[in-house]
Amino acid sequence: MKQAELGAKFRRDGISLFATGFWASTTDKNYQIASDATGATVVLPIDRSYSAKGVELEAQLERGPFSLSLGATYTKAKIDSDKGDATAAGNTPRHQPDLIFRVMPQYQSRRVSIGANILGTTSSFAQDSNLLKQSGYVVVSPFVQIRPVDRVELALNAYNVFDKLALVQVGSAAIPSGGVANAQVLNGRTITGSVRFTF
Repeated sequence: MKQAELGAKFRRDGISLFATGFWASTTDKNYQIASDATGATVVLPIDRSYSAKGVELEAQLERGPFSLSLGATYTKAKIDSDKGDATAAGNTPRHQPDLIFRVMPQYQSRRVSIGANILGTTSSFAQDSNLLKQSGYVVVSPFVQIRPVDRVELALNAYNVFDKLALVQVGSAAIPSGGVANAQVLNGRTITGSVRFTF
């Protein structure tokens, strides 16, 4: 594996910014269990080289009780060569979105913390053949913490509050003739509450 990174930092008046540019290349020799266009299970040998370049950004803004944390990674990746399937060369590797990002606004005082974790990704390909795309998604997870008295905290968290269907992985290179494919998704809306005592 070969890789290179170049970074820069900026800090001033409650603002922090970090930027890192990167380039990497690697090879992979392996076997993979996959599905063909009909949905049947197949075992595929892999002998490939990949490369990726991009930039990663992180920022933090603080103003009194308010804060905003941001992060984003832009990646341009490709399959450089494939000894078993020359048609894959030049394609984008599976499950590799161009952009992944997170945003976390928050207000925090002595008695209350309220905010949200927002995670998102652009679309990506289900398999290396680049025939089927998985949609991008944004998952919003708000939270509130209340400290009515010292050493007691009440918390309410809502993961994926808008119940977004977020596809993480689709097992087929294309929609099978039967119209059904295996897929992995993030959890739907999940709400939890807790009470914490500190001794």
